[in-house]
Amino acid sequence: MSEPKRNAGVIQLPNSGETYSLGEKKRRVDIDIIRTAACFFVVFHHTRGYQAFGHVDSFPEAWGYSLVSILTRMDVPLFYMISGALLLRDKQESYRYIFRHRILKIVILLPILIAMLTAIGAFRGYIDGFSVETCVRFTLNEAGLVGGVQYWYLYSYMGILLLLPFYRRMAKGMTKQDFLMLFFLHLFFRSILKIVNTVLVSNGIAEIAINASLNNGVSLALEQQLFYPLMGYYLDQRVDLRRVSHKKLYLVFASGVAGILITSVMILGDLKNDGIGFSEEYLALFDYLTAICVFLLVKYICLKHDQFSSAKFFVRAVTMVGSLTFGMYIFEPFTKWVIYSRLVAMINSNTYLLYPNIIYCILSMTITGYVTWCLKKIPYVKKLF
Repeated sequence: MSEPKRNAGVIQLPNSGETYSLGEKKRRVDIDIIRTAACFFVVFHHTRGYQAFGHVDSFPEAWGYSLVSILTRMDVPLFYMISGALLLRDKQESYRYIFRHRILKIVILLPILIAMLTAIGAFRGYIDGFSVETCVRFTLNEAGLVGGVQYWYLYSYMGILLLLPFYRRMAKGMTKQDFLMLFFLHLFFRSILKIVNTVLVSNGIAEIAINASLNNGVSLALEQQLFYPLMGYYLDQRVDLRRVSHKKLYLVFASGVAGILITSVMILGDLKNDGIGFSEEYLALFDYLTAICVFLLVKYICLKHDQFSSAKFFVRAVTMVGSLTFGMYIFEPFTKWVIYSRLVAMINSNTYLLYPNIIYCILSMTITGYVTWCLKKIPYVKKLF
């Protein structure tokens, strides 16, 4: 292999789409762009703007807002896919190493974060009193904590880490046909079957029920903790975009657009039948397809446009923001509790409008990003981020 090319403070590895900043150890521009986008969508997911399509007076408005909500639903799939792309590569890590260097920081952070949220919740009257027992109960089962509900992903991520050696061996041994089978099983059980049943019910025909044992049998293709990491690994490690024809790429992106349009039609049909009101019934109908398209699109752009490898400021900015997204994620409930309602209401009395909620998302990411940046300057504490 030839030596890596060095240019304006970055390294571009030959025969790969990976660009690293010298200021950040092994940070990839494409992954950090995807990570930042996913973080923004997670923050927006917890605002009223995400629910806007169910709180407007006309169907054209509802359709426009529904497109935004549909795009928002690729937030978690993208995070899972990033995890698969980065974690499932062929590495030799013992369980001891995984626990000490990957799991331990979450085990340390979660009780601290939940205790802080519990204290704020008790002060604001959201929770009936503060106690160690409440903190322990919320830490063991975060679903009971109002405002910290997004921490469910940390528990899911720990579950993946606990089985990481199994995941790696499985991913390494899988073939192209294995990944295609996973995708099409997901397509059938999560999308096609739901669309067929909706059509049947709308025509007064009983929906098709699939035996639960069959669903359990294909759970590898259905459970997001398995499906998305494997898809992320495959698209990142097994698909060489330099060798993929434009025709195939256009077909993938066209299918993503079609998935968005079909989902919006299903949402409008639901609104027409049941009246204006927010429902997540169809929002995730093709979220995996949207996530796959965005994942590939960002990788393709970073791979094909050489100016990214020489744009020192751009690379450093992207990798810096990407390095702060974990803190943006875990601290967002605090900004949500403290400033969200007041800020959005101050900008506009209609708190379901997009622009007040987008302003909040940017402000929240800026504040929590700065806090994270400061914490990363503190010895020992920085290891948690």
